[in-house]
Amino acid sequence: MSDSVDRVFVHALNTVKKIPRTGSARPPSSDRLKLYGLYKQSMEGDVEGVMPRPSGDSAEAEREKWTAWSAQHGLSRTEAKRRYISTLISTMQQYASTTPSARSLVADLEFAKFKMRKTGNTPIEEKLVRIGTVQYFETFQDRELDAI
Repeated sequence: MSDSVDRVFVHALNTVKKIPRTGSARPPSSDRLKLYGLYKQSMEGDVEGVMPRPSGDSAEAEREKWTAWSAQHGLSRTEAKRRYISTLISTMQQYASTTPSARSLVADLEFAKFKMRKTGNTPIEEKLVRIGTVQYFETFQDRELDAI
């Protein structure tokens, strides 16, 4: 399942690069920082141990980024990717859908996310989702699945 999340995450990152720089409203700093924190958590895991909290008067922007990343503490990389994808879609729907090309990017990303949900689960995962044990299931390694 994480394979499909990874593919859609890369698609989301490529979508950000394609967003028109003109004609669309820019999301507020709080939304951009949330996406930044989710991105960093997706790529590097928890900030603690990776870098110290910036200090000093001239480091306010770096502190805000550190705080946004730290707010995602404890999320798995896969879950951070899922949240990044969802947050990007909702942010784009709100701020980057004023042009036809931006609307097309949002629709394309939504479709990729839909396919991830539709094809991301194997039959046993589907069964476990239905009985409410998917989180427990996700802790197994592939080799342990054969025993189920």
